[in-house]
Amino acid sequence: MVVASAQRRTNAPSGTIEVTPEVFISSKAVKSADVEFQVPRGFRIAHPEEIAARYKTDPKFKKRMDRLSDWVWSDKTGWDLSGPHSTDGKGRFTNITEDQFKDLDAKDRSWHYPGTGRVVLEGYGSFRRLLVSAGGSPDGTARVAYVATGEGASKSGTSHADLRALARGTDQSVAKLETDSNV
Repeated sequence: MVVASAQRRTNAPSGTIEVTPEVFISSKAVKSADVEFQVPRGFRIAHPEEIAARYKTDPKFKKRMDRLSDWVWSDKTGWDLSGPHSTDGKGRFTNITEDQFKDLDAKDRSWHYPGTGRVVLEGYGSFRRLLVSAGGSPDGTARVAYVATGEGASKSGTSHADLRALARGTDQSVAKLETDSNV
């Protein structure tokens, strides 16, 4: 189990402070049909935008995503976006030209592949962009991205109590999770 670093707070245009949810990634890659079994109690599967926001705003999370050998499942099925996009701090995607794409920083880039399957994301450091796709095979495997629900969403998932909850949900030791959270 890999735990993303502490939550990021961003200033919203309204003057309020918004929290980018902490995104956790399962240690095991599974088929799309088995995604729900990898999410511990008190958590839900992450939206593509939450994963993208974390990728953009958290350098440690971006580095982790770029180094993963697996894609990461999200909660969405079906994707209409195609080609180059920019990503803002809230994980929203904006269609851009390939020339505009080339001028963006890697953390601001995403490339999209439409389809009807479950949406997966992959940090792709060597190509300097986040990949978002729903065109894969249902037999393919990926890890699962998830976030805390309700009250837990505003808390850091790296506290000892949260690690105990994750350990119960994934049959791993707290010591192993604490070690993985330092990746």
